[in-house]
Amino acid sequence: CWKSKKKAIKIELENVEIITSDCSTGLMDNYIDVNLCFDTFHMFNEPQKVLKEFHRDLKSNSNFSLDCLHLKEIKSKIMGMGLFKLEEKIEKTYNFTKII
Repeated sequence: CWKSKKKAIKIELENVEIITSDCSTGLMDNYIDVNLCFDTFHMFNEPQKVLKEFHRDLKSNSNFSLDCLHLKEIKSKIMGMGLFKLEEKIEKTYNFTKII
């Protein structure tokens, strides 16, 4: 968490909030513009609950970006819940859009 916050400060990003949680963020509905989840998703105990929370937190037509070595195992689960659609793949990062 501190490493991510330090990097955001270094490149002068002022509108970044780092949240560490296994599920509940405590944020209002439709609050987040972009959710970045890099190399952590495979470690969540309850990934379906986390996806529902991501969906609740994200604004309409917002993106959820995932970079994970274990994506082949996860991609079908993400898309199978009907909460997100795969928008694009850039190298090892998959960008999903919230389905309203």
